[in-house]
Amino acid sequence: MKMAKRLHYEGGLRTDLDRETQFAAFTEGRMGLWGLLPAGARNMQERVGDAFDLHSHPFTVWNDAEDKLPTGGNAAIITTQDAEKIAAAWEYIKFVSGPRGQQVTAEITGNLPTNVQVLGTEYMGAFYEAEPYYATPAMQYHRAGPWSGYHGTQSEKIWREQASTIRVAIEGDATPEDGAVELKAIAEKLMTR
Repeated sequence: MKMAKRLHYEGGLRTDLDRETQFAAFTEGRMGLWGLLPAGARNMQERVGDAFDLHSHPFTVWNDAEDKLPTGGNAAIITTQDAEKIAAAWEYIKFVSGPRGQQVTAEITGNLPTNVQVLGTEYMGAFYEAEPYYATPAMQYHRAGPWSGYHGTQSEKIWREQASTIRVAIEGDATPEDGAVELKAIAEKLMTR
């Protein structure tokens, strides 16, 4: 929170803008830094067009050797009991989770392929070499970690309440230290529900 406070006061970080307004400001060249999920890379590139040089950079962590970034996940579930439909669904699942299906997804969206075979030359290697903007997520496989959450059923509520606390600490109505104490209190209170 100390760093976020510095970003606010020294770098002009705005906490009063919704995501769409921030996205528009960045793609129009009125905001210098934007953090987003890799799945938004293609959309970002298309919105920026030739207006300015667009680059991506690995996400900053405290300790490059040890820190992890939370990764999302996907699942494919077959619910039918029909043998023919099961066979067709299984073929589809094998394709979308295999290297060729992951290549298609990564090239369309910019998302991180979940199948590391995709990094080979025959799939994404040449694409990433030609389009380094899209290669950034793949450079961070070593940082892939579990999705973080809180015990119990209140994770989303905890995150929402903590976001409000972080905003107050960033904008100066509370110190980062007081904000950290409040973050812990929110989590401990809501995890007991």
